Amino acid sequence: MSTFLVVASIDFGTTYSGWAYSFRHEFEKDPTIVHAKTWHGGNFVSQKGPTCILIKPDGKTLEAFGYEAETKYADLAGENKHKKWYYFRRFKMKLFDKETLTMSLEIEDEDGKRLKASTVFSLSIRYLKEDLMKTSSDKLRDDITEKDIHWVITVPAIWSEPAKKFMRKAAREAASIYCRHLPLEKSSDTSVSSFKPGTTYLVLDAGGGTVDITVHEITQEGKLKELSQASGGPWGGTNVDDAFLALFHLITGVDIIERLKRENMEDYLELVRNFEVKKRDITDKAGTTLIRIPVSMMDLAEEMTGKTLKQILQDSPEKQLIRQDRDKLKLHTGVLLALFDITLIKKGDTVEAEKESEPKPFRPSGHGTGFAANLYCSSQTNPLFVDEDGCNFIGHFNVSCLDKIGNVGYADVSLLVGGTEIEARAVLQSTLEEVTATFDLPD
Repeated sequence: MSTFLVVASIDFGTTYSGWAYSFRHEFEKDPTIVHAKTWHGGNFVSQKGPTCILIKPDGKTLEAFGYEAETKYADLAGENKHKKWYYFRRFKMKLFDKETLTMSLEIEDEDGKRLKASTVFSLSIRYLKEDLMKTSSDKLRDDITEKDIHWVITVPAIWSEPAKKFMRKAAREAASIYCRHLPLEKSSDTSVSSFKPGTTYLVLDAGGGTVDITVHEITQEGKLKELSQASGGPWGGTNVDDAFLALFHLITGVDIIERLKRENMEDYLELVRNFEVKKRDITDKAGTTLIRIPVSMMDLAEEMTGKTLKQILQDSPEKQLIRQDRDKLKLHTGVLLALFDITLIKKGDTVEAEKESEPKPFRPSGHGTGFAANLYCSSQTNPLFVDEDGCNFIGHFNVSCLDKIGNVGYADVSLLVGGTEIEARAVLQSTLEEVTATFDLPD
């Protein structure tokens, strides 16, 4: 790789994607000199753009990617001309839970139309590559050819296992090598410093689809040593988005979001965008957050339930937490902080001593070997949020999903109560091996 003049990297993410590059001569002087694109989309300015792609009705030709794809598709939907076009967003995680993958695999777009996953991925990657070359043409002069560029890309899930493992390792090391050169604030009289031999640090990549964690150490030779095997899970920001949309079904009792997508795609996209903006500013500070909702959603609520959305909320047990004010929803901070939860045992369920609850399937991230989960109990029959009255944190457990063959897959998890301890019991679907994890109770 020492013969390359430029390293160019494409971050193909679940929610956002982008690119960056570094010249070798600049890296040798200062490893933190990295050039990246600034993406613009309305009021949005960022170093990544949304992983959205708009493909023409022929199913082969790229029309737009990123913010431009969002805008063009919204315009088409506003004129009701979008039905024949293919619009994919956040499609990487659609492949996450597939047990088998082939190049003929098809995935659905936002409107339910199917297209080969390989086509969607290849068009997206081609756009990012060409966009990097085009945008950077003033710096990547004619005397620099593609042979002078070393390309790095985060791996799509349709690639082979050897390719995925290699590319994941390359991506983790690339991120870690950059982090070790970043300025580090210190509490001593030295204001800033770079990581030195013996330094141990954690790299946490909290993405849209997954959260990936690893721990590295700088050796005396200046190389990287992995102290902890990479771990994590499918706990990315898209889970919060899905929970937010599911909240409307919970409130109204009808599948209002699916109807909104089918009949008012432009308004659906605007709702998702509005929430994305608010999601970035959520803190644990008490208060309320305003989120604009489309008029068409309020009309659908009344048509499908016979009540206005405001009446529905006023009759809801969550009326103190979620209120309507004209074209906006006022959500208590606790609602936004707890938009995801999985219930293993409900109040009122009969559970005999030494008997298990109904198993539910879980799976770690693509390169993780297990998962961790917090356990809460509530005095409410149908609790919604972990911060509401009567809900208490009990403890946490860890479950390994690595079977005796060395494969990682789904585990059917259940709770065992009535004994001296609460236990989580997991059965690996691949080999039917049983794994038991005892909870650590808080002090």
